[in-house]
Amino acid sequence: MAWRRRDRFTTTPSRVEVNVRAIPLLEPGGWRLLSVDEVSLVGTVPKDYLAYGAPRLTGDSRDRDRLSVVSSGHIAKKGRFQADARECVTEEIISKIGSMLPVRMARSRLVRVAKDDVRFLSRDFVDVEHERLRHGIELAAAYFGATPDEVAATFQLADRKRERQFYTVEHMLTILDELYGEDSGTLAVDFVKMLAFDAFVGAPDRHGMNWGVLEPRRSGRVPPRFAPIFDTARGLFVNHSDADLARQAGRLGRQQFVERYAQRSRPILSVGGAATQDHFGLVAGLAKDHPALFPAMRTVFDAVSIPAIERMLQRRFRRIITQRRLRFIVDLLEFRIGVLRQEKRP
Repeated sequence: MAWRRRDRFTTTPSRVEVNVRAIPLLEPGGWRLLSVDEVSLVGTVPKDYLAYGAPRLTGDSRDRDRLSVVSSGHIAKKGRFQADARECVTEEIISKIGSMLPVRMARSRLVRVAKDDVRFLSRDFVDVEHERLRHGIELAAAYFGATPDEVAATFQLADRKRERQFYTVEHMLTILDELYGEDSGTLAVDFVKMLAFDAFVGAPDRHGMNWGVLEPRRSGRVPPRFAPIFDTARGLFVNHSDADLARQAGRLGRQQFVERYAQRSRPILSVGGAATQDHFGLVAGLAKDHPALFPAMRTVFDAVSIPAIERMLQRRFRRIITQRRLRFIVDLLEFRIGVLRQEKRP
């Protein structure tokens, strides 16, 4: 990836929330965007597939949903609505924080594919000729001997409360154990590490289509492995403008606003199906009900260094977002890890 020198360094943004010109502009040539009309891409966020070289499609040409790309490429996500650039930047911040922790993250970049078209690029980690990604909902479908649509309809997963009741830690561990047997232990460890990462950054939207297991297409060659963490766009004040942050902090007081925001972040995955369980409650519940897995969570929490994260944020993002937003993010992460580290070892 190349960018133009004049776009590389600019001053910290003041009147704008995202200084788009500080984001590298991908030079034309050698890549192209494949739309959802050319290749199947899951999710509701607008996205394309950014492929290098001449991409080759594999699968059933009569069924677009079964086509996959054999290419070196990225999922090129575009944010939603008026906050599209802010959403892309936030997802890149979350990704770079994860790269500092003992979890496997999908590799990512923040670029522009045109003058004002900001994209979060997530490296395609699936070697489609040798493995396949089975998302959480697909694992549940395999467990029940049904299709994902049948599972969603039967358990009414479009309803947020019922979704939380279905996607419990207990249910997912049972499914992993049933499908993968002796390999399920390693998968379970990486599963709870993902939950620990989500608890730290306050990611509330880990649903059945943004985590999964990579399975070998031929049995007996290599064991299944938990997929790298991907598609983590919610959290870290992504839905708050800079003006919102200032207004809420002025109304409630900065610390109270940060704490209230943290406590209102509730994951879909839960312990026991509690409809109002926040991330802190999930971690406490897992420590109590699954003590053998809790040390895996602790390895993530113990690896967090707020000063190191702040230095990374300043180095990578100070020219893209405001100091106000950076400071709020650091304050939030500092509060969250303080609470999470209070959970005692079993």
